[in-house]
Amino acid sequence: MNNIFKKLCILIVALSLVVLFCKIQMLNAISSKNIEAEKKVLVASKTFSKELYYEGEINKIRNIFLGGIDAEEGPDLAVFGLKEMHILNPYSGATKAEIKLQWAAGIYRPELICDKPGSYTIISRECLSDAGFLMDKNGKLIWKYAPGLVHSMAAADLNNDGELEYYVATSNGLHQLNSKGKMIWKNEGVFYDVEIYNNNVENIKLAAAINLSKRMQFRDYYGKVIREIQFKDRIYNFGHFEFISWTGQNQILSYAGKNFFLFDSNGKLLLKHSLKQAMNDIRGAAVKFEQNKGPFLAIIAKFSSSIQQSMLCIFDPNGDLVYKELIGVSMCLLPISLPSSENEALLVGEWPNKIYKYSSK
Repeated sequence: MNNIFKKLCILIVALSLVVLFCKIQMLNAISSKNIEAEKKVLVASKTFSKELYYEGEINKIRNIFLGGIDAEEGPDLAVFGLKEMHILNPYSGATKAEIKLQWAAGIYRPELICDKPGSYTIISRECLSDAGFLMDKNGKLIWKYAPGLVHSMAAADLNNDGELEYYVATSNGLHQLNSKGKMIWKNEGVFYDVEIYNNNVENIKLAAAINLSKRMQFRDYYGKVIREIQFKDRIYNFGHFEFISWTGQNQILSYAGKNFFLFDSNGKLLLKHSLKQAMNDIRGAAVKFEQNKGPFLAIIAKFSSSIQQSMLCIFDPNGDLVYKELIGVSMCLLPISLPSSENEALLVGEWPNKIYKYSSK
């Protein structure tokens, strides 16, 4: 009997130790997660509130747009996923419609082009990068263009004839397509990105593209180079760029390796910021968080697919970094007006299916 009692006591003690060990491990795990969560906000000299704005049945949010998307009065929010687009009420975040994009391989860097309320088209390239395409408002293919490796697409009416042309940056040239998706002209070379330069003051629109020679070339409707920017910094491998009006019109945001840059419209360096990881995509926007101040500059830097994270950086009107947060994979951000306020908030989409809203406290 004594032996049985001793064995039972030993078993009870052993079980107690196992339970205690599990509790310690659980507490350590919780503590570790809290520490990890705290480390995600790296700089917070300016306090912003962050709240969940939208969570839906959408896969890998790619981009968000604001405009008169449906036929009803007032703006709408379009949220692009890998193979779908959701139309939301921009103030409540409620879903108004869901549209399936009929492209099996999925889309990358989609752009929504609104002609008038209830009328729009979608341009994008597929994730595998060997085709660009145009879709109608129902997500159905209008035309496909597959010249080889496609890096990006942009649309504009540079000759003011009432029809859009499409500009495609590829590994074998910069191509202009007509409204039917047929090539009109081609400039030889390797072009990483093409964006539309829109100077409202001088009423000038040009197709701007970057190539291997560290030059950004601005072309008219006929493909003629109107002007060039020769960058002094070694950023010739930077890939995507954007035009942003932060402290001036048509400032140029781009990146190379672990650094991102902002230049003025003549190529003068205005801002440079370094991260600990190399980037493979970037987005930016000017945001009026506080109406009595100049616009803030918000930048999303997406790291490589193996890291599965992005960095959100916010700079004040003087160019000082006031907020920095390591977030989930993100490729999109959008300023949005706040109801009953002259201030703006910032919407940031995170994979797979969430949008957060950042506001100034």
